[in-house]
Amino acid sequence: MKNNEKIDFDLNFLDKDFKEKPKTSPKTQNTTTPSSGGLSDSAKKWAWGIGIFLVIIIIGAFSDDSSTSSTSSTTTNNGMVQVGQYMCSSYYANRADELAPSSITKTSLTTQASDLDSMNTNLENEKSEVENEYVDETDQYSIDQHNEKVDTYNYHLQQYKNKYDSYDSSFNSYNTSVDTYNNFLKSNCTPN
Repeated sequence: MKNNEKIDFDLNFLDKDFKEKPKTSPKTQNTTTPSSGGLSDSAKKWAWGIGIFLVIIIIGAFSDDSSTSSTSSTTTNNGMVQVGQYMCSSYYANRADELAPSSITKTSLTTQASDLDSMNTNLENEKSEVENEYVDETDQYSIDQHNEKVDTYNYHLQQYKNKYDSYDSSFNSYNTSVDTYNNFLKSNCTPN
């Protein structure tokens, strides 16, 4: 190796300062942030969280807990309207319909969680490739190729974090609307 050649071997390719945030999934369900696999412990927790979240969403889609789904109202003989598991006056039933969380948003959150899970799997594979790659420390080309892969991994990791932050915001907003809806029914209607 010549004395004027520079070897720039990047060993700090992981974003070790990234902190995960605890999550609460759509009402009646609890989970953690997305992760799994061959990434850091934080990334593993993320993948597991997304997997658990998707299972819970699927279960929630088939459950009878109508307080977390869109309202289905039935009018009874005494003028009361059944809204899920509650009996409400027609006024409160109409108001509950206005406050009901959007099923479109719930579907979008499920799709976003699935996309995050796929991204996480790709990140695991990418990280494994970078970690297990042979790099000839005496060959600048080999070092440059490795550093390019590291940069690509870090770019994809940042994209994942950005998408997760957007998902997190939508997720929290959806849960707030579910809370508002459930609290309205509890305050203004009678359990069936």
